[in-house]
Amino acid sequence: MKGRTTKRIVWFCLANGAAWVWCSYLLAYLGRGEIAESLSKAAVTEIIGVVLVYCAKALFEKRAAFGGALTGQDCE
Repeated sequence: MKGRTTKRIVWFCLANGAAWVWCSYLLAYLGRGEIAESLSKAAVTEIIGVVLVYCAKALFEKRAAFGGALTGQDCE
């Protein structure tokens, strides 16, 4: 259940970041270039941050499970 919750949070953050990027394009179209630029920078930072943290978490979990399989220990 823990893995599902994490994935849902990651998907929510990615969708939120994508919505920010979309809104930045809308703001740029409406002539608010400075606001659009800062919003898109924040959105891209959020998207990259979420993906990097999730990948690191998955890497450490897989590594722990792989190490436990080698030593015969249960990793839960």
